Amino acid sequence: MKKAVKIFISSIILLICASHLQAQYTTFEVKGSVKMSIDGKTWKQLKKKDELKEDYQIRLSENSLVRIIDSKNLIYSYADSKTISVGDIVKQRKNLLAAMNRNSGKHKSIGGVNRPIFEDNSQNDTTEVCSCNNVCVFFNETETLNQYDNSDIIPIGTAFFITICNGTEEDKLVNVYQKDEQEGLLQCFPEDIYLKKNTAVEISEILFGKQENQDNKFLIYYSK
Repeated sequence: MKKAVKIFISSIILLICASHLQAQYTTFEVKGSVKMSIDGKTWKQLKKKDELKEDYQIRLSENSLVRIIDSKNLIYSYADSKTISVGDIVKQRKNLLAAMNRNSGKHKSIGGVNRPIFEDNSQNDTTEVCSCNNVCVFFNETETLNQYDNSDIIPIGTAFFITICNGTEEDKLVNVYQKDEQEGLLQCFPEDIYLKKNTAVEISEILFGKQENQDNKFLIYYSK
């Protein structure tokens, strides 16, 4: 009996260790010369789709950029020409995310947003079906500035930020969620974003990315 318990405990420990060893991030984009090291001694050129852990070291040359992505499709960018750990790159972006509040983002009049998005509301009564006089989310590609009104048509490998449009006659507290089959609904912003009636807000500080074999489903929820 004791032996069985020891085997069970050992299995749990191995499982935890194996989970810890799994890659935590993936290289989403590399521009210029960016190298990576596991031990700080041996360096190799970093490539797109390379798997990364928090203690890996990243070294950037001048005019270089690296973007890494986590399981929630949040992108962490870094462009300074120096050596930094993956964990520190992530920490900087997470600090910015944590500092966001309901007044975050660049507000503009509703005229700057021209098309609605339709979202399925069959699973939850609070999910909105967007129309020209409703609350909508748009996806703005960082490179080309193309605007997509449906997350399904965003090209794979695209980095984008979000614009939320309030086409109603009421002020709204708004948030955007990603629908994940395993984790359920993942909240994109730590606090609801405040939108006055007939205005839109660009959240250009927080980048998202579309990965292969992932079905990004973005849903709008708001407090009435």
